[in-house]
Amino acid sequence: MRKIIAIIIISIFLTACSSLSTIMEAAYTGVPTWAIQKPTKKGLIYFVSSSNAENQNQRANLIYRDLLAQISEELGYEVTGTYYRELSTLGTIAELGLEIIDYSEVSGTLYYLAVADEALFDSKRSEEYKLELDRARRITALKEEAIEYYKNNNDIDTLNCYVSAALILNEGPALSYTKEEFLDSATEIAKNIKFKLSDVDPNSGKCILNVSRDRGALSPRVVEAPILVTIMVHDHSGSYFEYSYREITDEKGQVEFYKKFPRMANIGSVTFSLDIATEALPSEALKKEIEETTITFDYNIVSEVAKDGIVIAFSEWDENGEQLPTTYSSDAFRSYLEKDGIKVVNAIINGNEFEEVLASAQERFADKRYLIWSRVGRNTIHKTSTGDYVTSSQGYTVLADLKSGEMLYYDYDTQSVAWGPDWEKVNQELFTSYGTLMASQITRYL
Repeated sequence: MRKIIAIIIISIFLTACSSLSTIMEAAYTGVPTWAIQKPTKKGLIYFVSSSNAENQNQRANLIYRDLLAQISEELGYEVTGTYYRELSTLGTIAELGLEIIDYSEVSGTLYYLAVADEALFDSKRSEEYKLELDRARRITALKEEAIEYYKNNNDIDTLNCYVSAALILNEGPALSYTKEEFLDSATEIAKNIKFKLSDVDPNSGKCILNVSRDRGALSPRVVEAPILVTIMVHDHSGSYFEYSYREITDEKGQVEFYKKFPRMANIGSVTFSLDIATEALPSEALKKEIEETTITFDYNIVSEVAKDGIVIAFSEWDENGEQLPTTYSSDAFRSYLEKDGIKVVNAIINGNEFEEVLASAQERFADKRYLIWSRVGRNTIHKTSTGDYVTSSQGYTVLADLKSGEMLYYDYDTQSVAWGPDWEKVNQELFTSYGTLMASQITRYL
């Protein structure tokens, strides 16, 4: 409360000092106070002009023309020819609610004070100028927002305000504002944003991104910054592709990274960048500064499965219930897991019941942690009118903990479909697809 009172007192004091300074200057020079500091009052517009020409009539003429030049600027179009006679003879302009209300001559200099009705002025402004004033108002509001954001260490919203102001100027002029000044301010903001990694652990794929303002002794943390996190993930077919998601820095200016998505590659890198659409930015210098904040973290996640390895026992069956000699599904499954650095042991384990297969695996592979047992069968083969073969698969797959004997996952819903004119290729694609699909399902549990 004391701080608020102090601020109010200081404001009153500064205002009083300003008024006192004007009064003292007026008393010393003899110049009227309104000529030193233009008056302000809601609903009114004031104009002040002066001239020290040798001839009195010439002084008055120059003042009228200067006042009309100021009025023209305020209206957005030239009015000197329209209103000169009325102003110079009557000292008023009725259409604008304007009149000369005071004048003074000091040491050969003539001063005039005119006042006008702001509402009448606004009604006479050109549409183009009204639009310009609107642009200026919007830009002024953005500047005020930018100042508040910057005070609160929200540098990205500060930058966005400056960019928005620059884009408004693409619509047309806005008084004395220039596009360059806002782009320069935005570029300076981006230039001072720095990324740094801490608590880096490549073996677990964890780190903390720190975003700060590299300016001043304190280097304040940048809060609420949108961060684009880009990682590599694998899909159901075993292919890898880039995937990006957004994070927001917390009150410490940090983003914590860890493996949030089961299908994220265990070996790879993560890229952190500012989530700003640089292609839409109107400045190459600004784009460059934003892109240069990017930082990359390389990791190689070493899981228990990767260290110990995993046992898989797949078998493939035809539509008549006969076991096939092929290993398409297990080959695809193994290939999928090995991309993530997981060692896979391919085993043949006889048995029709899970308990029987589990006991055999526990005895033979005591040093391993997990068993994946799968039996997949081919359904009836159909031949279409175009000569293509069409068939589907059906089966079940179990993930078990060899140490505890617990069944961790059981799947009997996954199916694959294959078709084409070449039967051998159709058969291979059928079981290969099943193996890849199962691998993509099970990796989330490993």
